[in-house]
Amino acid sequence: MNEQNPQPRLVNLRGYKVDLQHQALLNEVGATVELRPQALELLCLLANNAGKVMEKQELLTQVWKGLFVTDDSLVQAIGDIRRAIDDQSHQIIRTVPRRGYRLIEHVPGAVAGPDTEPPAENPFEAVPMDLVEEVPYLAPASAPEPALQAAHVATVYASFDQKWLAGKWVIWLAALLLMTGAVYLVWNKQATGTPPPRLSIVVLPFVNSSGDASKDYIADSVTEDVTVQLSRIKGSFVIGRGTAFTYKGKAVDLKALAKDLNVRYVLKGTVDRSDAGYHITAQLVDGVSGSNLWADALDIAGDKKGDIRQWVAARITNLLRVQLVQAEAIQSAKLASPASEDLDMQGYSKYLACYNKETCLEAHRLFTKAIELDPQNSTARAHRIPNMVGLFQNEGVPQSGEILAQFNSDIAHLEGLVALDANGHRALARARYRQGRNEEALQHINAMLEMDPNDVDALRTKPVYLILNGQAAEAIPVARKAMELSPKDPFRDDYYFYTCHAYMHLGKFKEAVDWCEKAFATFSYFWPLVDLVSAYTALGDTDKAAVTKEKLMAMKPDFSIGWYKALKLSSNPIWLKEIEENSWANLRKAGIPE
Repeated sequence: MNEQNPQPRLVNLRGYKVDLQHQALLNEVGATVELRPQALELLCLLANNAGKVMEKQELLTQVWKGLFVTDDSLVQAIGDIRRAIDDQSHQIIRTVPRRGYRLIEHVPGAVAGPDTEPPAENPFEAVPMDLVEEVPYLAPASAPEPALQAAHVATVYASFDQKWLAGKWVIWLAALLLMTGAVYLVWNKQATGTPPPRLSIVVLPFVNSSGDASKDYIADSVTEDVTVQLSRIKGSFVIGRGTAFTYKGKAVDLKALAKDLNVRYVLKGTVDRSDAGYHITAQLVDGVSGSNLWADALDIAGDKKGDIRQWVAARITNLLRVQLVQAEAIQSAKLASPASEDLDMQGYSKYLACYNKETCLEAHRLFTKAIELDPQNSTARAHRIPNMVGLFQNEGVPQSGEILAQFNSDIAHLEGLVALDANGHRALARARYRQGRNEEALQHINAMLEMDPNDVDALRTKPVYLILNGQAAEAIPVARKAMELSPKDPFRDDYYFYTCHAYMHLGKFKEAVDWCEKAFATFSYFWPLVDLVSAYTALGDTDKAAVTKEKLMAMKPDFSIGWYKALKLSSNPIWLKEIEENSWANLRKAGIPE
Protein backbone atom coordinates (compact mmCIF):
# COMPACT_ATOMS: atom_id res chain seq x y z
CA MET A 1 0.00 0.00 0.00
CA ASN A 2 1.03 3.60 -0.44
CA GLU A 3 3.06 4.85 2.56
CA GLN A 4 2.70 8.59 2.01
CA ASN A 5 0.16 8.90 4.80
CA PRO A 6 0.90 6.07 7.24
CA GLN A 7 -0.98 7.38 10.26
CA PRO A 8 -4.23 5.44 10.89
CA ARG A 9 -7.42 7.35 10.21
CA LEU A 10 -10.98 7.05 8.90
CA VAL A 11 -11.75 8.56 5.52
CA ASN A 12 -15.38 9.72 5.29
CA LEU A 13 -17.28 8.83 2.09
CA ARG A 14 -20.76 10.29 2.72
CA GLY A 15 -22.02 7.68 5.16
CA TYR A 16 -19.34 5.09 4.47
CA LYS A 17 -15.85 5.14 5.96
CA VAL A 18 -12.52 3.64 4.94
CA ASP A 19 -10.57 2.37 7.95
CA LEU A 20 -7.00 2.67 6.72
CA GLN A 21 -5.54 1.11 9.85
CA HIS A 22 -7.51 -2.13 9.50
CA GLN A 23 -7.90 -2.03 5.70
CA ALA A 24 -11.70 -2.17 5.84
CA LEU A 25 -14.77 -0.45 4.39
CA LEU A 26 -17.45 0.36 6.97
CA ASN A 27 -21.08 1.36 6.45
CA GLU A 28 -23.02 4.01 8.39
CA VAL A 29 -23.46 1.71 11.43
CA GLY A 30 -19.83 0.58 11.46
CA ALA A 31 -20.41 -2.87 9.92
CA THR A 32 -17.85 -4.20 7.44
CA VAL A 33 -18.84 -4.01 3.76
CA GLU A 34 -17.43 -6.89 1.74
CA LEU A 35 -15.22 -6.17 -1.28
CA ARG A 36 -12.98 -8.32 -3.40
CA PRO A 37 -9.34 -8.12 -2.22
CA GLN A 38 -8.10 -6.05 -5.17
CA ALA A 39 -11.08 -3.69 -5.00
CA LEU A 40 -10.52 -3.15 -1.26
CA GLU A 41 -6.80 -2.53 -1.73
CA LEU A 42 -7.58 -0.09 -4.55
CA LEU A 43 -10.12 1.76 -2.38
CA CYS A 44 -7.63 2.07 0.49
CA LEU A 45 -4.98 3.35 -1.91
CA LEU A 46 -7.33 6.03 -3.28
CA ALA A 47 -8.53 6.95 0.23
CA ASN A 48 -4.96 7.24 1.50
CA ASN A 49 -4.40 9.76 -1.31
CA ALA A 50 -7.78 11.50 -1.08
CA GLY A 51 -7.99 14.56 -3.32
CA LYS A 52 -5.03 13.49 -5.44
CA VAL A 53 -5.33 12.22 -9.01
CA MET A 54 -3.94 8.68 -9.09
CA GLU A 55 -2.60 7.67 -12.48
CA LYS A 56 -3.94 4.42 -13.97
CA GLN A 57 -0.50 2.85 -14.32
CA GLU A 58 0.38 3.67 -10.71
CA LEU A 59 -2.84 2.02 -9.51
CA LEU A 60 -2.26 -1.07 -11.64
CA THR A 61 1.34 -1.36 -10.46
CA GLN A 62 0.56 -1.00 -6.75
CA VAL A 63 -2.61 -3.11 -6.57
CA TRP A 64 -1.77 -5.88 -9.05
CA LYS A 65 1.87 -6.27 -8.05
CA GLY A 66 3.88 -8.44 -10.43
CA LEU A 67 0.86 -9.36 -12.56
CA PHE A 68 0.18 -8.30 -16.12
CA VAL A 69 -3.40 -7.03 -16.26
CA THR A 70 -5.25 -4.66 -18.56
CA ASP A 71 -7.23 -1.53 -17.75
CA ASP A 72 -10.32 -3.76 -17.70
CA SER A 73 -9.34 -5.11 -14.26
CA LEU A 74 -9.04 -1.54 -12.95
CA VAL A 75 -12.39 -0.50 -14.43
CA GLN A 76 -14.11 -3.56 -12.94
CA ALA A 77 -12.61 -2.88 -9.50
CA ILE A 78 -13.70 0.79 -9.64
CA GLY A 79 -17.21 -0.39 -10.59
CA ASP A 80 -17.27 -2.81 -7.62
CA ILE A 81 -16.25 0.02 -5.26
CA ARG A 82 -18.85 2.45 -6.62
CA ARG A 83 -21.60 -0.12 -6.16
CA ALA A 84 -20.44 -0.86 -2.61
CA ILE A 85 -20.48 2.82 -1.53
CA ASP A 86 -23.59 3.86 -3.52
CA ASP A 87 -21.59 6.14 -5.80
CA GLN A 88 -23.52 5.61 -9.04
CA SER A 89 -23.29 9.36 -9.71
CA HIS A 90 -19.47 9.26 -9.46
CA GLN A 91 -19.40 12.01 -6.84
CA ILE A 92 -17.00 10.19 -4.51
CA ILE A 93 -14.65 8.54 -7.00
CA ARG A 94 -14.15 10.85 -9.96
CA THR A 95 -12.85 9.64 -13.32
CA VAL A 96 -10.13 11.90 -14.72
CA PRO A 97 -10.20 11.32 -18.50
CA ARG A 98 -7.04 9.76 -19.96
CA ARG A 99 -5.32 9.92 -16.58
CA GLY A 100 -6.89 7.98 -13.73
CA TYR A 101 -9.11 8.44 -10.68
CA ARG A 102 -9.48 10.80 -7.73
CA LEU A 103 -11.31 10.10 -4.47
CA ILE A 104 -13.16 13.03 -2.88
CA GLU A 105 -13.32 12.81 0.90
CA HIS A 106 -16.52 14.17 2.47
CA VAL A 107 -15.81 16.81 5.15
CA PRO A 108 -19.00 17.60 7.10
CA GLY A 109 -19.72 21.33 7.65
CA ALA A 110 -18.71 22.82 10.97
CA VAL A 111 -21.53 23.14 13.48
CA ALA A 112 -22.03 26.62 14.84
CA GLY A 113 -21.28 26.93 18.53
CA PRO A 114 -23.14 28.94 21.18
CA ASP A 115 -21.06 32.03 20.48
CA THR A 116 -22.02 32.16 16.80
CA GLU A 117 -25.55 30.72 16.71
CA PRO A 118 -28.34 32.85 18.22
CA PRO A 119 -30.86 31.07 20.44
CA ALA A 120 -33.96 29.94 18.58
CA GLU A 121 -37.03 32.08 19.25
CA ASN A 122 -39.93 30.12 20.74
CA PRO A 123 -42.94 30.65 18.41
CA PHE A 124 -45.37 29.33 21.00
CA GLU A 125 -44.45 31.88 23.66
CA ALA A 126 -47.74 33.22 25.10
CA VAL A 127 -46.86 35.01 28.33
CA PRO A 128 -47.24 38.78 27.83
CA MET A 129 -44.69 39.72 30.50
CA ASP A 130 -42.00 37.66 28.67
CA LEU A 131 -42.78 39.54 25.50
CA VAL A 132 -42.62 42.88 27.32
CA GLU A 133 -39.24 41.92 28.79
CA GLU A 134 -37.90 41.33 25.29
CA VAL A 135 -38.27 45.12 24.72
CA PRO A 136 -36.79 46.47 27.99
CA TYR A 137 -37.36 50.06 29.06
CA LEU A 138 -34.19 51.72 30.18
CA ALA A 139 -34.92 54.68 32.45
CA PRO A 140 -33.14 57.85 31.32
CA ALA A 141 -31.10 59.97 33.72
CA SER A 142 -33.94 62.44 33.95
CA ALA A 143 -37.65 61.74 33.67
CA PRO A 144 -38.99 62.16 30.13
CA GLU A 145 -41.94 64.25 29.11
CA PRO A 146 -45.39 62.58 29.54
CA ALA A 147 -45.86 62.56 25.75
CA LEU A 148 -42.61 60.62 25.33
CA GLN A 149 -43.65 58.17 28.04
CA ALA A 150 -46.96 57.53 26.26
CA ALA A 151 -45.18 56.96 22.93
CA HIS A 152 -42.80 54.43 24.50
CA VAL A 153 -45.68 52.49 26.10
CA ALA A 154 -47.50 52.40 22.72
CA THR A 155 -44.37 51.02 21.04
CA VAL A 156 -43.99 48.22 23.61
CA TYR A 157 -47.62 47.09 23.30
CA ALA A 158 -47.58 47.30 19.50
CA SER A 159 -44.61 44.94 19.58
CA PHE A 160 -46.48 42.66 21.95
CA ASP A 161 -49.62 42.58 19.73
CA GLN A 162 -47.61 41.61 16.64
CA LYS A 163 -45.75 38.81 18.40
CA TRP A 164 -48.86 37.53 20.15
CA LEU A 165 -50.75 37.27 16.85
CA ALA A 166 -47.73 35.67 15.17
CA GLY A 167 -47.56 33.07 17.94
CA LYS A 168 -51.23 32.18 17.54
CA TRP A 169 -50.85 31.79 13.75
CA VAL A 170 -47.87 29.47 14.23
CA ILE A 171 -49.92 27.29 16.59
CA TRP A 172 -52.81 27.13 14.13
CA LEU A 173 -50.45 26.36 11.24
CA ALA A 174 -48.74 23.56 13.16
CA ALA A 175 -52.09 22.02 14.04
CA LEU A 176 -53.19 22.21 10.42
CA LEU A 177 -49.99 20.50 9.27
CA LEU A 178 -50.43 17.72 11.82
CA MET A 179 -54.01 17.14 10.67
CA THR A 180 -52.93 17.11 7.02
CA GLY A 181 -50.17 14.61 7.77
CA ALA A 182 -52.58 12.31 9.60
CA VAL A 183 -55.06 12.44 6.72
CA TYR A 184 -52.26 11.67 4.23
CA LEU A 185 -51.05 8.65 6.23
CA VAL A 186 -54.55 7.19 6.35
CA TRP A 187 -55.07 7.84 2.63
CA ASN A 188 -51.67 6.48 1.72
CA LYS A 189 -52.24 3.28 3.65
CA GLN A 190 -55.56 2.76 1.88
CA ALA A 191 -54.15 3.68 -1.52
CA THR A 192 -51.01 1.54 -1.44
CA GLY A 193 -52.59 -1.59 -0.01
CA THR A 194 -50.24 -4.55 0.20
CA PRO A 195 -46.54 -3.95 -0.51
CA PRO A 196 -45.21 -4.97 -3.94
CA PRO A 197 -44.18 -8.64 -4.28
CA ARG A 198 -40.54 -9.62 -4.02
CA LEU A 199 -38.58 -9.37 -7.27
CA SER A 200 -41.55 -7.68 -8.95
CA ILE A 201 -40.66 -5.72 -12.09
CA VAL A 202 -42.11 -4.22 -15.24
CA VAL A 203 -40.04 -4.02 -18.43
CA LEU A 204 -41.07 -0.87 -20.27
CA PRO A 205 -40.86 -1.06 -24.08
CA PHE A 206 -37.28 -0.32 -25.10
CA VAL A 207 -37.03 2.87 -27.14
CA ASN A 208 -35.83 2.72 -30.73
CA SER A 209 -33.20 5.47 -30.67
CA SER A 210 -32.01 5.00 -34.26
CA GLY A 211 -34.49 7.54 -35.62
CA ASP A 212 -35.73 4.98 -38.16
CA ALA A 213 -39.31 3.93 -37.36
CA SER A 214 -38.92 0.81 -39.52
CA LYS A 215 -36.57 -0.56 -36.83
CA ASP A 216 -39.13 -0.39 -34.02
CA TYR A 217 -39.53 -4.15 -34.23
CA ILE A 218 -35.94 -4.63 -33.02
CA ALA A 219 -36.55 -2.67 -29.81
CA ASP A 220 -39.89 -4.46 -29.33
CA SER A 221 -38.31 -7.89 -29.71
CA VAL A 222 -35.57 -7.05 -27.20
CA THR A 223 -38.28 -5.94 -24.74
CA GLU A 224 -40.21 -9.17 -25.19
CA ASP A 225 -37.16 -11.40 -24.84
CA VAL A 226 -35.90 -9.59 -21.73
CA THR A 227 -39.36 -9.98 -20.18
CA VAL A 228 -39.27 -13.73 -20.84
CA GLN A 229 -35.74 -14.09 -19.47
CA LEU A 230 -36.56 -12.19 -16.28
CA SER A 231 -39.62 -14.36 -15.68
CA ARG A 232 -37.26 -17.36 -15.49
CA ILE A 233 -35.59 -15.98 -12.36
CA LYS A 234 -36.83 -18.08 -9.46
CA GLY A 235 -39.43 -16.19 -7.42
CA SER A 236 -39.72 -13.26 -9.82
CA PHE A 237 -43.00 -11.48 -10.62
CA VAL A 238 -42.83 -9.86 -14.07
CA ILE A 239 -45.66 -7.78 -15.52
CA GLY A 240 -46.87 -9.26 -18.81
CA ARG A 241 -45.75 -7.71 -22.08
CA GLY A 242 -49.35 -6.84 -23.03
CA THR A 243 -49.69 -4.49 -20.08
CA ALA A 244 -46.17 -3.12 -20.48
CA PHE A 245 -46.68 -2.26 -24.16
CA THR A 246 -49.66 -0.02 -23.35
CA TYR A 247 -47.01 2.48 -22.17
CA LYS A 248 -45.08 2.42 -25.44
CA GLY A 249 -44.20 5.90 -26.67
CA LYS A 250 -45.66 7.59 -23.60
CA ALA A 251 -43.92 9.81 -21.06
CA VAL A 252 -44.62 8.20 -17.69
CA ASP A 253 -43.86 9.00 -14.07
CA LEU A 254 -41.95 5.89 -13.03
CA LYS A 255 -42.93 6.13 -9.36
CA ALA A 256 -46.61 6.48 -10.26
CA LEU A 257 -46.29 3.63 -12.76
CA ALA A 258 -44.70 1.32 -10.18
CA LYS A 259 -47.46 2.20 -7.71
CA ASP A 260 -50.21 1.56 -10.25
CA LEU A 261 -48.78 -1.84 -11.22
CA ASN A 262 -47.68 -2.65 -7.64
CA VAL A 263 -44.09 -3.52 -8.57
CA ARG A 264 -40.81 -2.69 -6.88
CA TYR A 265 -38.68 -2.13 -9.95
CA VAL A 266 -38.93 -0.63 -13.43
CA LEU A 267 -36.54 -1.54 -16.26
CA LYS A 268 -36.22 0.76 -19.24
CA GLY A 269 -33.75 1.08 -22.09
CA THR A 270 -32.90 2.03 -25.66
CA VAL A 271 -31.85 0.14 -28.79
CA ASP A 272 -29.89 1.71 -31.65
CA ARG A 273 -29.38 -0.49 -34.72
CA SER A 274 -26.88 0.66 -37.35
CA ASP A 275 -24.59 -0.92 -39.94
CA ALA A 276 -21.90 -1.15 -37.28
CA GLY A 277 -24.11 -3.24 -34.99
CA TYR A 278 -26.24 -2.67 -31.91
CA HIS A 279 -25.88 -0.15 -29.09
CA ILE A 280 -28.20 -1.00 -26.21
CA THR A 281 -28.67 0.75 -22.87
CA ALA A 282 -30.60 -0.54 -19.86
CA GLN A 283 -31.52 1.16 -16.59
CA LEU A 284 -33.07 -0.29 -13.41
CA VAL A 285 -35.13 2.15 -11.33
CA ASP A 286 -36.40 1.79 -7.75
CA GLY A 287 -40.17 2.12 -8.10
CA VAL A 288 -40.59 3.51 -4.58
CA SER A 289 -37.94 6.23 -4.52
CA GLY A 290 -37.51 6.73 -8.26
CA SER A 291 -33.73 6.50 -7.86
CA ASN A 292 -31.46 4.70 -10.32
CA LEU A 293 -30.17 1.36 -9.00
CA TRP A 294 -28.14 0.24 -12.01
CA ALA A 295 -27.37 1.17 -15.60
CA ASP A 296 -25.23 -0.35 -18.31
CA ALA A 297 -24.59 -0.22 -22.06
CA LEU A 298 -23.87 -3.01 -24.54
CA ASP A 299 -22.20 -2.75 -27.93
CA ILE A 300 -22.63 -5.73 -30.26
CA ALA A 301 -20.84 -6.07 -33.61
CA GLY A 302 -23.10 -6.34 -36.63
CA ASP A 303 -21.32 -9.46 -37.88
CA LYS A 304 -22.08 -11.50 -34.75
CA LYS A 305 -23.52 -14.88 -35.66
CA GLY A 306 -26.50 -16.63 -34.14
CA ASP A 307 -29.70 -15.32 -32.59
CA ILE A 308 -28.83 -11.74 -31.68
CA ARG A 309 -32.17 -11.18 -29.91
CA GLN A 310 -31.75 -14.09 -27.53
CA TRP A 311 -28.09 -13.23 -26.93
CA VAL A 312 -28.89 -9.61 -26.06
CA ALA A 313 -31.78 -10.58 -23.76
CA ALA A 314 -29.63 -13.13 -21.94
CA ARG A 315 -26.78 -10.70 -21.47
CA ILE A 316 -29.03 -7.94 -20.08
CA THR A 317 -30.72 -10.42 -17.75
CA ASN A 318 -27.41 -11.78 -16.47
CA LEU A 319 -26.19 -8.27 -15.73
CA LEU A 320 -29.47 -7.40 -14.04
CA ARG A 321 -29.92 -10.57 -12.00
CA VAL A 322 -27.22 -9.73 -9.47
CA GLN A 323 -28.50 -6.16 -9.07
CA LEU A 324 -32.01 -7.43 -8.31
CA VAL A 325 -30.75 -9.92 -5.73
CA GLN A 326 -28.71 -7.24 -3.96
CA ALA A 327 -31.60 -4.75 -4.03
CA GLU A 328 -33.98 -7.37 -2.61
CA ALA A 329 -31.51 -8.30 0.12
CA ILE A 330 -31.34 -4.65 1.21
CA GLN A 331 -35.16 -4.45 1.24
CA SER A 332 -35.59 -7.64 3.28
CA ALA A 333 -32.88 -6.66 5.78
CA LYS A 334 -35.15 -3.80 6.91
CA LEU A 335 -37.94 -6.18 7.96
CA ALA A 336 -38.46 -6.79 11.68
CA SER A 337 -39.66 -10.37 11.06
CA PRO A 338 -38.27 -11.56 7.72
CA ALA A 339 -39.93 -14.55 6.06
CA SER A 340 -38.06 -17.62 4.84
CA GLU A 341 -37.85 -16.17 1.32
CA ASP A 342 -36.38 -12.90 2.68
CA LEU A 343 -33.66 -14.75 4.60
CA ASP A 344 -32.87 -16.85 1.54
CA MET A 345 -32.47 -13.67 -0.54
CA GLN A 346 -30.15 -12.16 2.10
CA GLY A 347 -28.13 -15.38 2.15
CA TYR A 348 -27.85 -15.48 -1.62
CA SER A 349 -26.63 -11.88 -1.65
CA LYS A 350 -23.91 -12.90 0.82
CA TYR A 351 -23.10 -15.94 -1.31
CA LEU A 352 -22.59 -13.71 -4.34
CA ALA A 353 -20.06 -11.74 -2.25
CA CYS A 354 -18.49 -14.83 -0.64
CA TYR A 355 -14.86 -13.70 -0.79
CA ASN A 356 -13.79 -15.04 2.60
CA LYS A 357 -14.73 -17.66 5.17
CA GLU A 358 -16.68 -15.26 7.40
CA THR A 359 -18.99 -14.11 4.60
CA CYS A 360 -19.53 -17.69 3.40
CA LEU A 361 -20.45 -18.75 6.94
CA GLU A 362 -22.86 -15.82 7.24
CA ALA A 363 -24.52 -16.94 4.00
CA HIS A 364 -24.78 -20.45 5.44
CA ARG A 365 -26.36 -19.10 8.64
CA LEU A 366 -29.00 -17.17 6.68
CA PHE A 367 -29.83 -20.15 4.43
CA THR A 368 -30.13 -22.38 7.51
CA LYS A 369 -32.45 -19.93 9.27
CA ALA A 370 -34.60 -19.72 6.11
CA ILE A 371 -34.89 -23.54 6.04
CA GLU A 372 -35.72 -23.69 9.75
CA LEU A 373 -38.61 -21.30 9.13
CA ASP A 374 -39.77 -23.31 6.09
CA PRO A 375 -38.26 -26.78 5.62
CA GLN A 376 -39.97 -26.96 2.20
CA ASN A 377 -38.06 -23.94 0.86
CA SER A 378 -36.36 -25.77 -2.00
CA THR A 379 -34.66 -22.63 -3.29
CA ALA A 380 -32.87 -22.03 0.02
CA ARG A 381 -31.74 -25.68 0.06
CA ALA A 382 -30.53 -25.38 -3.54
CA HIS A 383 -28.57 -22.25 -2.59
CA ARG A 384 -27.10 -23.81 0.57
CA ILE A 385 -25.54 -26.80 -1.24
CA PRO A 386 -22.97 -24.92 -3.42
CA ASN A 387 -22.20 -22.64 -0.49
CA MET A 388 -21.37 -25.70 1.64
CA VAL A 389 -19.23 -27.20 -1.15
CA GLY A 390 -17.22 -23.97 -1.17
CA LEU A 391 -16.82 -24.13 2.61
CA PHE A 392 -15.63 -27.76 2.39
CA GLN A 393 -13.23 -27.34 -0.51
CA ASN A 394 -11.91 -23.78 -0.28
CA GLU A 395 -12.32 -22.74 3.36
CA GLY A 396 -11.28 -25.96 5.11
CA VAL A 397 -14.58 -26.54 6.96
CA PRO A 398 -14.67 -30.25 7.96
CA GLN A 399 -17.20 -32.32 6.02
CA SER A 400 -18.65 -33.85 9.15
CA GLY A 401 -21.11 -33.33 11.98
CA GLU A 402 -24.10 -31.01 11.61
CA ILE A 403 -23.00 -29.38 8.36
CA LEU A 404 -22.59 -32.78 6.67
CA ALA A 405 -26.06 -33.75 7.91
CA GLN A 406 -27.43 -30.55 6.37
CA PHE A 407 -25.62 -31.28 3.11
CA ASN A 408 -27.14 -34.77 2.86
CA SER A 409 -30.57 -33.51 3.94
CA ASP A 410 -30.60 -30.89 1.18
CA ILE A 411 -29.58 -33.47 -1.44
CA ALA A 412 -32.33 -35.86 -0.29
CA HIS A 413 -34.90 -33.03 -0.39
CA LEU A 414 -34.04 -32.08 -3.98
CA GLU A 415 -33.91 -35.72 -5.09
CA GLY A 416 -37.45 -36.14 -3.72
CA LEU A 417 -38.95 -33.40 -5.87
CA VAL A 418 -41.15 -34.44 -8.79
CA ALA A 419 -39.36 -32.03 -11.13
CA LEU A 420 -36.25 -29.92 -10.73
CA ASP A 421 -35.89 -26.31 -11.82
CA ALA A 422 -32.57 -24.76 -12.84
CA ASN A 423 -31.66 -24.05 -9.20
CA GLY A 424 -32.20 -27.67 -8.27
CA HIS A 425 -30.14 -29.02 -11.16
CA ARG A 426 -27.32 -26.58 -10.41
CA ALA A 427 -27.25 -27.60 -6.74
CA LEU A 428 -27.26 -31.33 -7.48
CA ALA A 429 -24.52 -30.84 -10.07
CA ARG A 430 -22.38 -29.25 -7.37
CA ALA A 431 -23.23 -32.02 -4.91
CA ARG A 432 -22.34 -34.78 -7.42
CA TYR A 433 -19.07 -32.98 -8.13
CA ARG A 434 -18.24 -33.05 -4.43
CA GLN A 435 -19.14 -36.75 -4.34
CA GLY A 436 -16.84 -37.48 -7.29
CA ARG A 437 -19.78 -38.35 -9.57
CA ASN A 438 -18.83 -35.99 -12.37
CA GLU A 439 -20.75 -37.74 -15.16
CA GLU A 440 -23.98 -37.09 -13.23
CA ALA A 441 -22.90 -33.51 -12.53
CA LEU A 442 -22.51 -32.90 -16.26
CA GLN A 443 -25.96 -34.40 -16.90
CA HIS A 444 -27.55 -31.90 -14.49
CA ILE A 445 -25.76 -28.99 -16.19
CA ASN A 446 -26.91 -30.17 -19.61
CA ALA A 447 -30.48 -30.34 -18.27
CA MET A 448 -30.18 -26.68 -17.28
CA LEU A 449 -28.99 -25.76 -20.78
CA GLU A 450 -31.89 -27.65 -22.32
CA MET A 451 -34.23 -25.37 -20.34
CA ASP A 452 -32.26 -22.27 -21.35
CA PRO A 453 -29.22 -22.43 -23.69
CA ASN A 454 -28.09 -19.05 -22.32
CA ASP A 455 -28.19 -19.97 -18.61
CA VAL A 456 -24.94 -18.32 -17.56
CA ASP A 457 -24.67 -20.26 -14.29
CA ALA A 458 -24.68 -23.50 -16.28
CA LEU A 459 -22.25 -22.13 -18.86
CA ARG A 460 -19.92 -20.84 -16.16
CA THR A 461 -19.69 -24.17 -14.28
CA LYS A 462 -19.91 -26.63 -17.19
CA PRO A 463 -16.20 -26.23 -18.11
CA VAL A 464 -14.97 -27.73 -14.83
CA TYR A 465 -17.24 -30.76 -15.25
CA LEU A 466 -16.00 -31.22 -18.82
CA ILE A 467 -12.38 -31.09 -17.60
CA LEU A 468 -13.08 -33.63 -14.85
CA ASN A 469 -14.65 -35.92 -17.45
CA GLY A 470 -11.55 -35.76 -19.67
CA GLN A 471 -12.98 -33.23 -22.13
CA ALA A 472 -10.73 -30.22 -21.51
CA ALA A 473 -10.71 -29.04 -25.15
CA GLU A 474 -14.51 -28.71 -25.10
CA ALA A 475 -14.41 -26.57 -21.94
CA ILE A 476 -12.75 -23.51 -23.52
CA PRO A 477 -15.52 -22.43 -25.97
CA VAL A 478 -18.16 -22.92 -23.26
CA ALA A 479 -16.25 -20.65 -20.87
CA ARG A 480 -15.88 -18.03 -23.60
CA LYS A 481 -19.63 -18.00 -24.23
CA ALA A 482 -20.19 -17.43 -20.50
CA MET A 483 -17.74 -14.51 -20.60
CA GLU A 484 -19.66 -12.92 -23.46
CA LEU A 485 -23.03 -13.31 -21.79
CA SER A 486 -22.01 -12.14 -18.33
CA PRO A 487 -18.82 -10.02 -18.48
CA LYS A 488 -19.46 -8.50 -15.02
CA ASP A 489 -20.58 -11.69 -13.29
CA PRO A 490 -19.58 -11.74 -9.58
CA PHE A 491 -18.10 -15.21 -10.24
CA ARG A 492 -16.29 -14.26 -13.45
CA ASP A 493 -13.05 -15.48 -11.89
CA ASP A 494 -14.50 -19.01 -12.29
CA TYR A 495 -14.57 -18.95 -16.06
CA TYR A 496 -11.17 -17.26 -16.15
CA PHE A 497 -9.75 -20.02 -13.98
CA TYR A 498 -11.54 -22.87 -15.77
CA THR A 499 -10.12 -21.59 -19.08
CA CYS A 500 -6.65 -21.58 -17.49
CA HIS A 501 -7.23 -25.06 -16.05
CA ALA A 502 -8.36 -26.43 -19.41
CA TYR A 503 -5.20 -25.12 -21.09
CA MET A 504 -3.16 -26.63 -18.25
CA HIS A 505 -4.68 -30.06 -18.85
CA LEU A 506 -3.97 -29.68 -22.58
CA GLY A 507 -0.32 -28.82 -21.87
CA LYS A 508 -0.68 -25.30 -23.31
CA PHE A 509 1.16 -23.56 -20.49
CA LYS A 510 1.59 -20.09 -21.97
CA GLU A 511 -2.16 -19.75 -22.50
CA ALA A 512 -2.73 -21.16 -19.01
CA VAL A 513 -0.53 -18.43 -17.50
CA ASP A 514 -2.49 -15.64 -19.23
CA TRP A 515 -5.86 -16.83 -17.93
CA CYS A 516 -4.75 -17.78 -14.41
CA GLU A 517 -3.13 -14.36 -13.94
CA LYS A 518 -6.44 -12.80 -14.96
CA ALA A 519 -8.35 -15.06 -12.56
CA PHE A 520 -6.07 -14.19 -9.66
CA ALA A 521 -6.25 -10.47 -10.50
CA THR A 522 -10.06 -10.61 -10.44
CA PHE A 523 -10.31 -12.52 -7.18
CA SER A 524 -7.24 -13.49 -5.15
CA TYR A 525 -7.72 -17.12 -4.10
CA PHE A 526 -5.21 -19.94 -4.10
CA TRP A 527 -6.36 -22.22 -6.95
CA PRO A 528 -5.03 -20.05 -9.82
CA LEU A 529 -1.67 -19.95 -8.03
CA VAL A 530 -1.51 -23.77 -8.10
CA ASP A 531 -1.73 -23.81 -11.89
CA LEU A 532 0.59 -20.80 -12.20
CA VAL A 533 3.33 -22.60 -10.25
CA SER A 534 2.95 -25.61 -12.58
CA ALA A 535 2.85 -23.50 -15.75
CA TYR A 536 5.83 -21.29 -14.85
CA THR A 537 7.82 -24.42 -13.98
CA ALA A 538 6.88 -26.12 -17.25
CA LEU A 539 7.93 -22.98 -19.17
CA GLY A 540 11.27 -22.89 -17.34
CA ASP A 541 10.58 -19.56 -15.62
CA THR A 542 11.96 -20.61 -12.23
CA ASP A 543 11.98 -17.08 -10.77
CA LYS A 544 8.25 -16.54 -11.32
CA ALA A 545 7.56 -20.09 -10.18
CA ALA A 546 9.39 -19.41 -6.89
CA VAL A 547 7.58 -16.10 -6.25
CA THR A 548 4.20 -17.67 -7.04
CA LYS A 549 4.96 -20.69 -4.86
CA GLU A 550 5.67 -18.32 -1.97
CA LYS A 551 2.30 -16.59 -2.49
CA LEU A 552 0.54 -19.96 -2.67
CA MET A 553 2.02 -21.27 0.57
CA ALA A 554 1.23 -17.98 2.32
CA MET A 555 -2.44 -18.24 1.29
CA LYS A 556 -2.74 -22.01 1.82
CA PRO A 557 -0.01 -23.12 4.29
CA ASP A 558 -1.24 -26.73 4.35
CA PHE A 559 -1.18 -27.12 0.58
CA SER A 560 0.63 -30.21 -0.68
CA ILE A 561 0.39 -32.62 -3.60
CA GLY A 562 -1.02 -35.20 -1.19
CA TRP A 563 -3.71 -32.75 -0.08
CA TYR A 564 -4.58 -32.12 -3.74
CA LYS A 565 -4.83 -35.85 -4.45
CA ALA A 566 -6.93 -36.47 -1.34
CA LEU A 567 -9.69 -34.29 -2.80
CA LYS A 568 -10.36 -37.16 -5.27
CA LEU A 569 -11.89 -34.73 -7.75
CA SER A 570 -12.16 -37.32 -10.52
CA SER A 571 -11.43 -40.95 -11.34
CA ASN A 572 -11.57 -40.39 -15.11
CA PRO A 573 -8.39 -41.95 -16.63
CA ILE A 574 -7.84 -39.08 -19.10
CA TRP A 575 -8.11 -36.54 -16.27
CA LEU A 576 -5.75 -38.55 -14.04
CA LYS A 577 -3.12 -38.76 -16.80
CA GLU A 578 -3.34 -35.04 -17.59
CA ILE A 579 -3.23 -33.90 -13.96
CA GLU A 580 -0.23 -36.12 -13.17
CA GLU A 581 1.85 -35.07 -16.20
CA ASN A 582 0.95 -31.39 -16.42
CA SER A 583 0.30 -30.39 -12.80
CA TRP A 584 1.55 -32.71 -10.08
CA ALA A 585 4.88 -33.44 -11.82
CA ASN A 586 5.59 -29.72 -12.23
CA LEU A 587 4.54 -28.97 -8.66
CA ARG A 588 7.15 -31.49 -7.49
CA LYS A 589 9.83 -29.81 -9.61
CA ALA A 590 8.88 -26.46 -8.05
CA GLY A 591 9.42 -27.89 -4.56
CA ILE A 592 5.81 -28.21 -3.41
CA PRO A 593 5.78 -30.80 -0.60
CA GLU A 594 4.51 -34.25 -1.47
